[in-house]
Amino acid sequence: MLWDSVCKAVEKSGDKDWERVFRQAKLFRLEQEHIQERGAELTEDEAKFLEENFFLPFPVTAVEDESGITVIQDQEEQIGLNKVRRVWDCYDLRKSEDLVGEGASIEKGSVIISECEINVIHTTPGNPPKYEAYGDLKRIWYFRNGVGSWIDNRMADPITWEVCHTESIRNAMVALEEVKIINTPSRFVVEVLPRKMRDNPKLIPRSHERPHYVLLTPGEIKRKTGLRGQGSQNKSSGKASHPRRAHFRTLNSERFVNKRGTKILIPATWVGPTEAKVGSKTYRVLLSK
Repeated sequence: MLWDSVCKAVEKSGDKDWERVFRQAKLFRLEQEHIQERGAELTEDEAKFLEENFFLPFPVTAVEDESGITVIQDQEEQIGLNKVRRVWDCYDLRKSEDLVGEGASIEKGSVIISECEINVIHTTPGNPPKYEAYGDLKRIWYFRNGVGSWIDNRMADPITWEVCHTESIRNAMVALEEVKIINTPSRFVVEVLPRKMRDNPKLIPRSHERPHYVLLTPGEIKRKTGLRGQGSQNKSSGKASHPRRAHFRTLNSERFVNKRGTKILIPATWVGPTEAKVGSKTYRVLLSK
């Protein structure tokens, strides 16, 4: 697992701040078909709403996909996409050998972690909207065969610095788009807990020792876990509605004098059990995320 290789590289770096961040990170695993499917559900207005109200579901959110792992940290509790955030771009050159340029010091087979600060600026409206990002690469740590090395300025290795700078911005944008998908109302965030959890102060928990997070519709939750959430109880009929996923609502009532016509995001509701054990794993529906 790439996460395990990255954790080992972080531990070997000796950077206590990095260790703290990666220990705190909540790891999302998103399937590509979910990303494509959910992007098609948004109108231009909804995409703009999410851009303005973008938030990380956790203070440190890690997103793993086919290209690697991106770890994103809020400087504080930040709302909106166009904020400066700390980002760690992690990839394995055993799978991405094309990143090794002629004259670069990084060898094939290395695990690379680039730390940077990313600021996103909205440039072109549409669905999906197009963004431009500015990034400040801070330093690079690469690790191979038990030995690691720092590149902490451009002059030390211009080729590697430029490649990692470009890749960090590109991968950070992909990860931010994926987190924005997490913010959309179509699926619940579901925590998947392993059979055994580990809290070793000397080591960052590996993939099989920590929870990870997935996105599931109520129907997918039912099929995978057997949980049958219901919506809110109707006081007049006494019957419960279907699970109400988080959704957009336009304030049309005349009593909304100043906010009439604006869209708000209504939190999800789920009446009934939110946790189920399936095999060796425990699934927990997170209604506040």
